[in-house]
Parts: sequence; structure tokens; C-alpha cells
Amino acid sequence: MTQPAPSTLPSAAVAVPATDWTAIAWSGAAIALVVGAFWAALHFAGRPRRLNPVSTRVQSLLFSRRRGWTVEKANRWADSHGYKAGDADVTAGNIRLRQRDPGQFRRLRTMTFSDKKGIKAVVGR
Repeated sequence: MTQPAPSTLPSAAVAVPATDWTAIAWSGAAIALVVGAFWAALHFAGRPRRLNPVSTRVQSLLFSRRRGWTVEKANRWADSHGYKAGDADVTAGNIRLRQRDPGQFRRLRTMTFSDKKGIKAVVGR
């Protein structure tokens, strides 16, 4: 390859246009804003927006008869743990001690207190 003649090379006196640093700074800020908004959308996507957490309350206590619970034992356990003791509904598998009326709740579900002891609670909101 041959090199061009010296007269065709650019001279050092060529004017370089002034750089507009303000435009570059604003474009960088715009890019940062877009990236930040994208990150926030990914970070908060799918998270529930619950401002006031809803607590659950015990509607009934269930004691497994297969685990050896009797009405007397269930009442003693409920009384010693701060629950209402008294009339019990006895079925083939459970002894139920009602704590609150089920009409006070919109949604009910059963949770296990102790699987080894056979104690469950029906809780609701």
C-alpha cells in the first residue's frame, strides 16, 4: 500500500466544533431516569400493595380425638393458653371449641398448631 501524498493529509489547523456539554448532561439524566424506572418496575412487579395488613383471629380450636383428646383435656388446654373453654362440639374425628361466631368472618381456613399433639385452629379475617 502506498501512502497518500503529504498535501492530501489534514492539517492541524482544522477547526473542531465546540461540544455542547449541557445537552450531553441532559441526555445522561434522561437515560438514568429511564433505567431507574425500568428497575423500579422490575423490583416492585408482583408485590401486593397492602397498606394495612389484615390480621387473622381464631374462630375455633380443633382437637383430634385420634390423638387422645377428650373434652376435659381440650378445655384445660384452651383455658391454660388463653382461649375460651366450655361447650364443645364432638364429632367422629374432632373436638371443636368455638371461640367466635363464624358469621363474623369473610374467609376461614384451617391452620395446624401442633401436628404431634393434634391441635388445629380455624382462623379467619
